[in-house]
Amino acid sequence: MGIAAAQIDILNQKIIGFRSISENDGAGTKTYISNLSGCVKHHNEIIRYIENLERVFSMIFLVQFLTSGAVICNIGFQLVHIQPQSIQFANMVFFFIAMMLQLGMYCWYGNEIIVKVGKDKIYNRKYFN
Repeated sequence: MGIAAAQIDILNQKIIGFRSISENDGAGTKTYISNLSGCVKHHNEIIRYIENLERVFSMIFLVQFLTSGAVICNIGFQLVHIQPQSIQFANMVFFFIAMMLQLGMYCWYGNEIIVKVGKDKIYNRKYFN
């Protein structure tokens, strides 16, 4: 997802800069249309890349996310029943932090894509079809 976010940034910079390049180039409309066509192709490739990621990793991430959630619940239950001064309590706290960081990574990169593309476009599936 980090690669997809970077590609979206690259595309945004191309879109921002291609008009000034076309105007300064002197070729005019043909260069402008050529640059715009390149941006459209790049955009379609990004969409295809994200769709492939979703197809391959959706079920894997769902299982990992649900498993991590169950483990966090179990750790929370065990932390209530363990003496706070024990080594086992410290180990459980470190494991809890590791599991939260693992879930946080998935959420962080998903949020990056939503922020870069625009929340309204992610939720509108017509955008990807």
